[in-house]
Amino acid sequence: VDTEYTDIADLARLQFDGLIVTGAEPIAASLPEEPFWQDLTDIIDWAKTNTRSTIWSCLAAHAAVKHLDGIERHGREAKCSGVYDCAKVASDWLTEGVPSPLRISHSRLNELYESELTAHGYRVLTHSREAGVDIFAKRLRSEFVFFQGHPEYDALSLQREYLRDIARFLAGERDHYPDIPEGYFDAETEERLAGFAERARRERRPALTSELPALTLRSDIAAGSAAAVIFRNWLGYLAESASVALPAR
Repeated sequence: VDTEYTDIADLARLQFDGLIVTGAEPIAASLPEEPFWQDLTDIIDWAKTNTRSTIWSCLAAHAAVKHLDGIERHGREAKCSGVYDCAKVASDWLTEGVPSPLRISHSRLNELYESELTAHGYRVLTHSREAGVDIFAKRLRSEFVFFQGHPEYDALSLQREYLRDIARFLAGERDHYPDIPEGYFDAETEERLAGFAERARRERRPALTSELPALTLRSDIAAGSAAAVIFRNWLGYLAESASVALPAR
């Protein structure tokens, strides 16, 4: 940590063309109650005038729109977890060359409503019928890009989260057994997992994790393929705008 990380207190002296702020697992009922809230809002304010573009991912996206425009996230009845077809709904440099639909992983308990985003000047770029808003953006003094999903997830990311939540259920750390991620495991695996879920609810004990069935993913999840194009476009945007001076603070 000492050699690879910079103290957040040094933020004011740093100069970046681009910044990526990732999500985190929520631990508080509301965003302002999260222990990192003050530091994160300081970063949001700093990024508006000190970057050419910033990407806000998942919980960071929810926090950014809450701080910038007072837009509240809304709790879902069930966790949004799976790989979803997301269609391009607007032309934009960020999604140029990305096939539509693109397959994007989502993993979240909350969501943002499209109507509330557009009412505050956000541009919705990709959308899923099942998962809702996927990628959206807003031009401030920096180009802010927001991901409700996780285009950067590798093939096993959702599996690791799902197995973590099963372990927490068996250990009594969560009340509800997790749903199988949508569009992720093949049909035989889903059938085996459904049977294991019934057993886990009957025999709830931590040691049962060692008896989980073999897991096979669907062959068409296309993990990371959309991310390669999206991030290539984003880096290209930073390179093309590097000769343009940022507006005076």
